[in-house]
Amino acid sequence: MKQEAQEHQQSDKFTVTIFPQSSWTEQTLVKVNKPFPIAIKIRNISLEPIWIVGVLDGSEVGVRFPRYIPKIEGPGYQQLIPEWPEMTAPIRASDFIELQPGESFDPTQPASGRAYLPLIAFRDFTPTTTGTYRISLTLSTDSANEKGWLGSLPNFDKAPVSSYIYKVPHITVISNLLTFTVL
Repeated sequence: MKQEAQEHQQSDKFTVTIFPQSSWTEQTLVKVNKPFPIAIKIRNISLEPIWIVGVLDGSEVGVRFPRYIPKIEGPGYQQLIPEWPEMTAPIRASDFIELQPGESFDPTQPASGRAYLPLIAFRDFTPTTTGTYRISLTLSTDSANEKGWLGSLPNFDKAPVSSYIYKVPHITVISNLLTFTVL
């Protein structure tokens, strides 16, 4: 397997890096019909603290911000698309995390009361045929207004959440391109 660390659209605030969840080297064989989950790391590369939110219900399909949109391309591969949620939970103040300069986190790991969810396409990724696969992730926090963040269910504590939304850098970042061959 070979990983190409080809960077796409990064920012001066943070980077988004994807990598195989299990330990691997260039000699690791990736096999057809064997699960190969993908992990994510977001790192603050600025000189100031930044605020960010992990994966929430509706993030993976682009229903709400932050949007975490995975892209998996491979020979004959059909990417898993989660169901479009009819309703999304309200974002809470505890869903926001402040990253210090150099600090990173996994946006799919719930911790300290955060209700983060896995990205189904990355968690359940299983290559179905031999060939070259290319995987990337687009993270967008670039909402013109707070409504795209709040969720569709009522939020009775809207005021504190609004102040956090405006602390998040409103940008779109594309991860490195993870490329490997399945045998």
